[in-house]
Amino acid sequence: MVITNAVATDRRLSFGAAGLLIHLLSKPDNWSVSVAALSREAQEGRDKIYKLLNELIELRYARRTSVRDDNGKMLGTDYEIFDAPLPENPDTVFPDTDSPYTDFPTLQSKEYTKKPSNKVTSVNAQKRAPEKPGAIDSAFDRFWSAGLPKVGKQKAHTAFLANLKKSKRDAESFAELLAEDIEHRLLANQFGFDRLHPTTYLSQCRWEDERPEIIPFDRIVESYHRNLPNNVPVTALSDRRREFLTYLWTQRANRELGWFDEFFAFCASQQWLNGSHKADLEWLTDPNHYPRITENAKGAAA
Repeated sequence: MVITNAVATDRRLSFGAAGLLIHLLSKPDNWSVSVAALSREAQEGRDKIYKLLNELIELRYARRTSVRDDNGKMLGTDYEIFDAPLPENPDTVFPDTDSPYTDFPTLQSKEYTKKPSNKVTSVNAQKRAPEKPGAIDSAFDRFWSAGLPKVGKQKAHTAFLANLKKSKRDAESFAELLAEDIEHRLLANQFGFDRLHPTTYLSQCRWEDERPEIIPFDRIVESYHRNLPNNVPVTALSDRRREFLTYLWTQRANRELGWFDEFFAFCASQQWLNGSHKADLEWLTDPNHYPRITENAKGAAA
């Protein structure tokens, strides 16, 4: 196996995520693995493995898709692993337009090339084998500790058994499916999910709902602090700030973290944003202020 320069030189990758990426890239195509198996092999907790996988997804070294049967029922999750980051958009972060000015005329465009991938399947549909002694209780404990409020344990256990039987899966993979779904929704701050009772989650088959997108708010805030260290620091993300960042992430940044680095770096270069009245994160990311900032960019380039 040859490690590409993209992996070796990408400082965004934590040591843990880089190690997991190298491990997965060393496997043959269509190699199947469960998070539980990775946890045992790495001697790390499952939460840590999920965190590292989410980091690889966030940095576009991995792509996660849900696998469903012909009736739309969730069967599992596929992970595709890449040896270089995939672009959200094959064009540049700030694509050329007919206008002589882009949003940030001083910023350089970027080109990306899609790299070959290994496909790693975390959970596959399979015939159920007889459960080992204690396997069901262990699987339920995995679900129970995934992050939902710990209320109504006996009712939740009954609902877990009923759904396990209908799923035609083994207890461990069914619990992994549920736990991974819960952890994803909590990480995405899905409204009201942190108050959802486990029994309600199971009885309503909430893992089959459409998943919300995970927006890397923490990394965006880190970029703001890194590029504008003298501006007002962010101590908490209010709903209003999340709303502004969500708008920029989906409507302006094409879901590219690099866009925010360039945006905040540009803001740092503008004296009128860093004078006696320094603009804070909320002002800079307010969609109503964005045209004013870009118009100043165009004026400076004219």
